Amino acid sequence: MKRKVLFVINPASGLSAKRNLPANLGKYLIESALDYTVVFTRYRGHARQISEQAVQDGYDAVIAVGGDGTVSEVASGVVNSSVAIGIIPMGSGNGLANHLKIPRDLKKNLALLNAFNLRSIDTFTVNGSFGCNLAGIGFDGKVAKLFDNNQGRGLFRYAQIILHEFLRYKEGQFRVHADGLKVEKRAFFICAANSAQFGNGAEIAPHAIMDDGFLDICVCKKVPLLKSPVWAMMLMTRRVNQSRYVEYFKAKELIINAQKSTPFHIDGDYMEDACQLEIKVNPKSLKVLVP
Repeated sequence: MKRKVLFVINPASGLSAKRNLPANLGKYLIESALDYTVVFTRYRGHARQISEQAVQDGYDAVIAVGGDGTVSEVASGVVNSSVAIGIIPMGSGNGLANHLKIPRDLKKNLALLNAFNLRSIDTFTVNGSFGCNLAGIGFDGKVAKLFDNNQGRGLFRYAQIILHEFLRYKEGQFRVHADGLKVEKRAFFICAANSAQFGNGAEIAPHAIMDDGFLDICVCKKVPLLKSPVWAMMLMTRRVNQSRYVEYFKAKELIINAQKSTPFHIDGDYMEDACQLEIKVNPKSLKVLVP
């Protein structure tokens, strides 16, 4: 019996042209044992609605075509079900796909469907909202907010926002309750990482494991401007955990309180400004097609 697969394409994510993807799917899957359908999203939240319906309709897998935001939406629709998620990374960062070593080459990627090798990974919620890659409050939340409100897309625009905002943004005071631990911290940002990656190879939590039932909590101080190039290099070479500006611990549940309303993001998508985040892990709740 042919597997039933749904491709969910976000035409707005990243810089990649996706309108010709259905034709390429037909070329590469012509001899595959798949019964597939292609759907384009039309608005934020649409991918989740499509994926929830796919669970009801008995699909075997839903393939997210886009960036981390698209992946997160699709995953939120199939979490805690028997339906797997696949990823064709065509976004600005592709953090989750990079962590799972999912190929960008379309032909190699589609071969994963034939193999149908599944891995169950953890997910999490932040104030009840779904996440599967990482969440952050503080500077990375502010960057996500500005990127979300900006007309430009892609890595270059993302880097512009980071550079413009770095000098302006100040550390905040946070109270963290994590699995019984209570600490007060001044931080530039605090990141709860399920995977290692922000995206584009930048690894904020090099030792994160996606199926251990824990999040890696990264408390990051503001790096002095003259030392920021070295810190950025450490981020790109899996050594940022050696920096004295980053502190790590693991947690299954945590509450982060900020002194004032502060921007936060989930999987790169700006959510809102908040004074409190309640974060909980949902162990091995998502099936993912992996190499």
